Amino acid sequence: MKRINYYIKEFIKNPLSIILFSLFFFEGLYKCFIQLGIANIKISALLKIGLQLFFIYRILKTKPKKIIPIIVIILIFIIGQINFLTNEGFILNLIFLDKYLFLLLMLFYVNTIQNREKYYVNFFKTFELIIIFNSILIILGFSFDLPIFKTYTGNRAGFSGLILRSGAVSYIYWIAIYYFSHQVFILKNKKIISLIVVFVAALFLGTKSIILALGFIPILLFFNFKLYRKKRYLGIIMGLLVAALLLFKISFNFFAKLSGSLDKVYENHDFATAFFSYRNLRLAEDTLPLIKENWTIINYLFGGGFDMHMRSQFGIFDMFFFLGIVGTIYYLYIFLKEFITFRSNTTTTVFLIGTFILMFLGGNFFYETIIAIYLIIIKAYFEEFN
Repeated sequence: MKRINYYIKEFIKNPLSIILFSLFFFEGLYKCFIQLGIANIKISALLKIGLQLFFIYRILKTKPKKIIPIIVIILIFIIGQINFLTNEGFILNLIFLDKYLFLLLMLFYVNTIQNREKYYVNFFKTFELIIIFNSILIILGFSFDLPIFKTYTGNRAGFSGLILRSGAVSYIYWIAIYYFSHQVFILKNKKIISLIVVFVAALFLGTKSIILALGFIPILLFFNFKLYRKKRYLGIIMGLLVAALLLFKISFNFFAKLSGSLDKVYENHDFATAFFSYRNLRLAEDTLPLIKENWTIINYLFGGGFDMHMRSQFGIFDMFFFLGIVGTIYYLYIFLKEFITFRSNTTTTVFLIGTFILMFLGGNFFYETIIAIYLIIIKAYFEEFN
C-alpha cells in the first residue's frame, strides 16, 4: 500500500506522466463516445489544443528562442499555400499543419524541463502500466470479439484496445516492444511476462506494419550481442531470417483471410497493393499526377497548397507533398536535433533505422498527435539507460 501511495504522489508531481495518462485516457474515452454514437464530443481534440497552448506558454517563458523554428515552418507553409487555395482549403490544411507542429512543440517543451531525469522513473512506470492494461484489453477484445476494442470499423480484423488511431497504434506498439525487449534481453530485468503480454497483443493489432516492426528485435539482439563475430551462429541466423520471412508471409495471409476487405484486395490486385492498403495506387494514380499537372517551382520548394486528402499516406512523401523540399529538410533537421538528445549506440541506431523504415513504408507518423508522447518515452528511456 505504501508503494502505491508513493507512486501516486510521484505521479501527481510528474508533468510527463500526467500528459501521457491524459492523452491515453481521453483518447480512450473518445473511442467509447464513438461507440455510443456521440462522436461530436471531441474531447481528445480539446485536450490536445489545451496541451499545445500549455507547451507554447512554457517554451516562451523558459526558452523563447525555441519558438523560432515553429514560426519558420508556418512561413514555409504559407508560401506553399498562398494563391493556390481557396480560403476554405487553406483552413482545412491548417489542421494538418497543426498536427505536424504538435510533435515539435512537445519535443521543445520536454527539452526545456529542468532536471527532467528526476521524472523518468515514474514516467516509465506509468507507460508500462498503460501499455500492459491496453494489451490486456486487446487480448480480451480478440478473445470475445468486443467491437469497442477493434482497430478498424467494418469487417477488417484487428484490435487496438483504447487506442483510437489505427495509424498510430503500430508505432506505439513498436516502441513498447522495443522498450520491453531491451529491458528483458539486454538489461536482464525480470519483465518477461510483460513482454509476452505486449507481444501477443501486438499480433492482434491487425496492422501490417507491426509484423515488419517485430523483425527488428532479432536485428537488435544480433548486433547487440555481436553474433556476427561467431561463425557457429551464422547457420542459426540464416535459418531465423528464412523463418522470419515465412512468418511474415504466413501472418499476412492469416490476417488477410480474417479480414474480408483485405482478402479481396489481395485477390483483385497484388501483394504490394494489399500490404500498402492501396497507398501505392494512390501515389501513382492521384498524388503524382496532381503534382505533375499543378505544381510550380514554388510548390516543389515549399509544398503543395492542395487537398491533403489526396496525399499518398507514405510518411516522408506526404511531408514533401505538404511542405516541399525546403520544408521537409528543415522539419526533419529540427525533429532529429530535438529528438536525438542521447548517445548513439547499437540500441539507438537499430531503433532509428527501424522507425524510419516503418515511417517511410507507412504513414501518419508525424501527424498522428498521440504518437508524440510515446516518442518522448523512448527518447527519455535512451537518455536514462545509455
